[in-house]
Amino acid sequence: MRVVCNTSPLILLAKIHWLGLLSQFCDEVIIPASVLEEVKAKPGEEAKQVQILLQSQNFRLRKATK
Repeated sequence: MRVVCNTSPLILLAKIHWLGLLSQFCDEVIIPASVLEEVKAKPGEEAKQVQILLQSQNFRLRKATK
């Protein structure tokens, strides 16, 4: 299954250290570039966790298109 992830789930899962849960249930997780920028704008460790996760094989950063 392929999913597109929003900012809130990424931040909340990072706060409870469960970001890896996404890769267990999804074949591909797409994170729009604007979502990553929003995550990076918030203070805390969550942005670092998301960036590390993007290096995983089934996580992709994409630019949103119309």
